[in-house]
Amino acid sequence: MIRTTKSLLFLGLLAAGQTSCGEAKDCPYIYGQSITALKFKTDYTTPNGVSVDNSGFDVDLQAVDCVIDAADECLRDIGVLNRSVDRTCLQVLVAPDSHENPCVAGHQVFSCDLSYYPECRPGVERECPCACAGVVQDGDIMVTTPDLAALAHEYTHVATGLFDPFSKEVSYCADGVRPANCATFNSASVGQASSALTAAGCRSLVPLDEHPTTRRQCGR
Repeated sequence: MIRTTKSLLFLGLLAAGQTSCGEAKDCPYIYGQSITALKFKTDYTTPNGVSVDNSGFDVDLQAVDCVIDAADECLRDIGVLNRSVDRTCLQVLVAPDSHENPCVAGHQVFSCDLSYYPECRPGVERECPCACAGVVQDGDIMVTTPDLAALAHEYTHVATGLFDPFSKEVSYCADGVRPANCATFNSASVGQASSALTAAGCRSLVPLDEHPTTRRQCGR
């Protein structure tokens, strides 16, 4: 799955923060129940100012900036984001227990509390464990895996206050941007591309945490 799970009701707000000089700045913040409880510490700061806790994994800091920049531009192009988010507001936390999904080759996941789904409640036997590829914790921390596959999706939640399921156009920005394509991502063709994804059978509009182990990734 790629995002904050939705037993949460999300409200996108701008929270007043403080710069190092004491000047107030507007940072995006989403109210909702967290399904992870990870501690964040800044290990690195990207060239654009994003704080990153890599939890000991090898994370490409330039890819963090690239993915966020492409998603941000796409969201502004389709009119759901009025202005670019101050990158110094943003925090990316790579989940310390990130691992390969045992049921979906090439996909990384981490532990999260999905017990509000009947099939993920304690005691329910599953062939594949319930897990997450991305969530928003504490309103503004984007939790993801080392491959950053869900980063654009979580950034979309934080930056816009929108929650799943996204519209086709928003889903194209949120689920189409990856480290492998962010440098050349073309948001101008958002309408045609999102239609193509749907026509091809990708379940790009279904919240990933509703199908935490079986949903196909689109736009990779």
